[in-house]
Amino acid sequence: MSKVKNVQPGILIIADAGLKLTPGEVAEMETLTVQVKRAIENGLLAHVEVEVKQKAKSPGKENEKTSADVKAPESNLQMDLKTNAQTAKPDTGVTNGAG
Repeated sequence: MSKVKNVQPGILIIADAGLKLTPGEVAEMETLTVQVKRAIENGLLAHVEVEVKQKAKSPGKENEKTSADVKAPESNLQMDLKTNAQTAKPDTGVTNGAG
């Protein structure tokens, strides 16, 4: 199984494979056709490697914390917004200063 990705800014048509790819679109193919191979050589398509995910435990993984275990602290911007919202004074009614 192979994957190819259109890296051109426009639509790419590969007739012998029956593909019409929009910019950035990825297509899976059993075998690469002659026109697909030429398009890869000419830089029109990128051959995307198919990643096989393996579940292999490496030593020392037991002590690592996952993102679910760690609560992210609030950013300074969020804390400043909360502080400003709590200390903001009500408007005195002057809207445009014209009078």
